[in-house]
Amino acid sequence: MFSYNSLKKILFKFDPETAHNIAECGLRILGKCKIAKAYMQKKNYINNPKLTQEVFGVKFANPVGLAAGFDKNATMIKAMQSLGFGFTEIGTMTPKPQDGNAKPRMFRYPEQKSVQNAMGFNNKGAHEVLKNLKKFIPLIYLLVLILVKTKQHLKSLH
Repeated sequence: MFSYNSLKKILFKFDPETAHNIAECGLRILGKCKIAKAYMQKKNYINNPKLTQEVFGVKFANPVGLAAGFDKNATMIKAMQSLGFGFTEIGTMTPKPQDGNAKPRMFRYPEQKSVQNAMGFNNKGAHEVLKNLKKFIPLIYLLVLILVKTKQHLKSLH
């Protein structure tokens, strides 16, 4: 398996959005490979009763989650526990497909170990996300869905 540092060296050779797309492709493959997924989950996922939390009636076995923006279209769900996440926010999605902002729209700041996301909610729309979610039923993994209005709808309000 690759280490974080070796993957980082490879992915940092690409612009941030291309690196994200490569990571998405790899995670989609990982989600379909039972042996690799089980190995990664055993290595990365922490299942300790001391971590269990209940928030507004929702039980979190592992409170470390992946924020919205990484899996915009619900394509990488099966791999997320393999990375150690206890839950994933899917989105941000809009009712209809949306291209997002013009490129470049993601900026890497290595000195601060951060990325600025100015993507503008690019996604394939709620119907595509629902279609993708149906592939993962039954799912024993907590998901949070983030839905916002499209740019066209917001423009019509002004």
